[in-house]
Amino acid sequence: MPLEERVRRWRSMMDKIESYTIHDCSADYLRELDKSRISVPVDQFHHLGLGWTNEAQMPLYQD
Repeated sequence: MPLEERVRRWRSMMDKIESYTIHDCSADYLRELDKSRISVPVDQFHHLGLGWTNEAQMPLYQD
């Protein structure tokens, strides 16, 4: 790859990295964390924390 193209691509990548602040990073992290929430009916809430390590192990609840 010619030097000019490498420099242009590198500069484009660095511009994106340099403009990505800790605030952007934390907002992205919280957005992804929010996507992982599950809903549990209030009357079944007491079952949480009884050894299930993921949603697949939790019993199915009727809506």
